Amino acid sequence: MNNIDYRVARHFHENTSYLNDNSGGEETLQRAMKPTEKDVTTTIKLDLPVIPDSHFRDLLLARHSCRQFNNTPITLKQLVNILFAGYGIRDTIKVNNEEWLVHTVPSAGALFPLKFYILVFQVEGLSPGIYHYLPKTGELAYIQTEPVPIQLVIRFFLNQSWIAGAGAIIISTAVIERTLSKYLDRGYRYILLEAGHAFQNMNLMAAACNVGAVNIGAFFDSEIAGLLKIVDGEELPIYATVLGNRAEGF
Repeated sequence: MNNIDYRVARHFHENTSYLNDNSGGEETLQRAMKPTEKDVTTTIKLDLPVIPDSHFRDLLLARHSCRQFNNTPITLKQLVNILFAGYGIRDTIKVNNEEWLVHTVPSAGALFPLKFYILVFQVEGLSPGIYHYLPKTGELAYIQTEPVPIQLVIRFFLNQSWIAGAGAIIISTAVIERTLSKYLDRGYRYILLEAGHAFQNMNLMAAACNVGAVNIGAFFDSEIAGLLKIVDGEELPIYATVLGNRAEGF
């Protein structure tokens, strides 16, 4: 990637990233972040989403940020619905004899630069670990087949300890060259707008599925990239949402 071409966007991203100056032990950190090599050849075929019959007005009123979870599993069906709402493919159309995929969100130039990863802690039907959502095939690809230490994740999200009771965290990254190669530095705006569309969709679907959710933009960028086993700079962590069953009263 030619960073000079997109120096304004990269300068902004790098200078608004959180840097972790105290990893709490580099040896422990590296051991926890690399129990297995990244391998997306093993996948799980997901069932088709079953969209709850909900009124839009009710979802708007029900959506709120939940930071109190009851430490019980969410279901795979709930997770599938939420992922589909965020970046799923709902149709295909033909334009000038070319087939185009229709996602659940708009994307500048139909370039769809976002990728979605899931840190699974407590999801019925899924082993704890790290997965990559593949919307084109409706699958989850294994990134790591061992549990992620929750205290490590809490530290990477700037010590927000309430994460410990969650069922899963969805993290979005962006392959910025897809968009910036067409729109240059202004394309970075479009990527952030697209992430907002996707996460609001997931928030509303979480409300429809009776799942608590809260979005997080505060994390150590390089550590999250390492956790997802992506090359820092080729994909940039953008946004995250924490999912779980709400504690009583929340």
